[in-house]
Amino acid sequence: MLFNDNVLRNQWLAITMVGVADIVALSAALLSDDPFLKIVLWVGFVLASLFLVGLIWGLKTAKQLAADQKLDKIRPAYDERQQAYILKSYSLGFWYMIFIFWLSIFISRFGSHLVGLDFMLALGLWGGLGLSTTYANLKGASYFVDSRFGSKGKLFGWSASFFGLFVMGMGLFTAIADPSARKVFFTRGGDGSFMVLGLALFSMGASILYRLYQNKKEEG
Repeated sequence: MLFNDNVLRNQWLAITMVGVADIVALSAALLSDDPFLKIVLWVGFVLASLFLVGLIWGLKTAKQLAADQKLDKIRPAYDERQQAYILKSYSLGFWYMIFIFWLSIFISRFGSHLVGLDFMLALGLWGGLGLSTTYANLKGASYFVDSRFGSKGKLFGWSASFFGLFVMGMGLFTAIADPSARKVFFTRGGDGSFMVLGLALFSMGASILYRLYQNKKEEG
């Protein structure tokens, strides 16, 4: 029964983390003055919203698990080690965000002209989400890499990887092509937040594809 409670709790934790990241992406999109960055942030907001909708939609399944219904058909077979990985992934993401937000207090006091608050928020929220998801994926303790999830895991992995590479590539291109963009890379409206989003998406997508490849290799 403890496992079933953890399923529902983990689902709500994931919804909370993605929901916060979604709000940050929306706020950044509304406040950004850079037209290209605004487009990318809106795309990131849409993707995060779709992910959030999927998690909310999955609450029904999580509640079924918590109520001990249809366990043999719909529950991923996680052992105690994998359950520990899931909890550790949330802990890593949470304490990473706490550390970044703590660090942002000092940076805003002594180096606000070098690093903007929006960059630190993006680094904390997107970085925390990326770290938590990537760790769970690599350890095989994620729905995205479970065989019961079907081809949707591979689809999400490729989509997140390609979009992450696209975002990072455009950010680097802008920084290289425009010398003035390099001076404000980490400040408000710079491409630093852009790069953090791209790196987080690529990390999540690539970890899914790598774990699926390892699973297939072990089975074959």
